[in-house]
Amino acid sequence: DGPAVTFVTSFHSLHGFRDTDTAYIASFRLVSRFPNLLVYCGSEECAHLQMAAPRPTFVVAALEETPLWRHREGVARVVRRMFDQPKLSQGSMLLSRGRKDVEAYIQWLLVTHAKIHWLTRAAAANPFGSEQVIWVDAGLFRYHKHVVGFNLFAIGCYATRRARFPIDARAAAWPSRDEALYLIKPRREVLATIMTFNRTYLLEFGPAYFRRLEEHLAREEMSTEQAVLTLMALERPEEFEHTPTDNYQD
Repeated sequence: DGPAVTFVTSFHSLHGFRDTDTAYIASFRLVSRFPNLLVYCGSEECAHLQMAAPRPTFVVAALEETPLWRHREGVARVVRRMFDQPKLSQGSMLLSRGRKDVEAYIQWLLVTHAKIHWLTRAAAANPFGSEQVIWVDAGLFRYHKHVVGFNLFAIGCYATRRARFPIDARAAAWPSRDEALYLIKPRREVLATIMTFNRTYLLEFGPAYFRRLEEHLAREEMSTEQAVLTLMALERPEEFEHTPTDNYQD
């Protein structure tokens, strides 16, 4: 027997820890209260975060260890090409997320897709003997609206035999392939802020996710982890459950 849940997060600064937005640090302090929490972070980040919140289990881990890292040049090439596509209309979130600093956006993509790698690594290590593995974004609480009304105990209802995700913009239609990849609003999409997996299923899902990313790259496509998860949910609806509550509707 053991604790039912392992919580997982990561912290990798895009421009060095000292330049990290203080709101992210404050958010991490709240996330660090989660029990059985594994934190995957760079050596500099781990050193600072352990002083700010010593309770979690910290694991020094570099982005270079993630499966997508070896494809980073391909990711960069594809993203730059996508910014020149006519599909990138004024309704695309890519304009606001990456147009100002394409290189930072590319780095951010490597960080966000690494979530599935850290989850899978935690599932394989399973230090707490858990059958449920739950991802929680380190920066989840950087906006006040995400703190208000958040119920940690409600996550106990998220238990799943496969995968469970919150859904954003439920009133909107599910997107087409292009709408998902180019982040065209309005669209319904899977959120990756809190992701719940059955541990056994996750050990299969993780490698499948990165094979999927390689397929996207082969088609000259790349987008956020939420876009990729949304397309996977549309193709494999029997494997993707929705959370019973949604704390983050706009």
